[in-house]
Amino acid sequence: MDQNKSLCPPCNYIADVAMQADNSELTYYALEFMAKWIARGENARPPVLQLLLSVDEGLVVSALGTAGRTYNSKLLDGSRAILKRSLRHKKVPNPESYLGKLYAHASLGNLQKAFGSLHELETGFGNLIIVQLSRYSSTNNGIFMIY
Repeated sequence: MDQNKSLCPPCNYIADVAMQADNSELTYYALEFMAKWIARGENARPPVLQLLLSVDEGLVVSALGTAGRTYNSKLLDGSRAILKRSLRHKKVPNPESYLGKLYAHASLGNLQKAFGSLHELETGFGNLIIVQLSRYSSTNNGIFMIY
C-alpha cells in the first residue's frame, strides 16, 4: 500500500530519514503532517478521497520502533493514532504493529500497557502465537507454541 507516497513523497522521505537517525521529534511531525492530510481527505466532498489517503503500516511499525529506542511516548501515541485512523477501524493491525507497541511500552517502563498490548495481540490473532527463537534455543528447532 503505497498511497502515502503519492500523497506526500517528501513526508515519507523525511520520516524514513528521521527514523534512521532516531530523531523522534521529526518523525512525529512527519506523521502529524500525514495525519492532517488524511483528515483533510476525510472531510472533503466527495468522500471518494477517503479511500486514497492512508499511511503504510510498515512506516508506522518503524515509528513505533523509534518511539521505543528514543523513549518517546508522544511518538508512540501519535503512531498508534495515525494507524487507527489509517485503517479506519475496518481492519485489525498486523502483528508487527502490536509487537512494536509492546516494545515501546516496555522500553518506556510501562509494563502494564505492554502486557495489555500482548493481550490485544492474543485477542486479535487467536490464542496460538508462534515465536521463532532460533538464536536462543535449540529445542523444538527454535519454535515455541504458546496456548
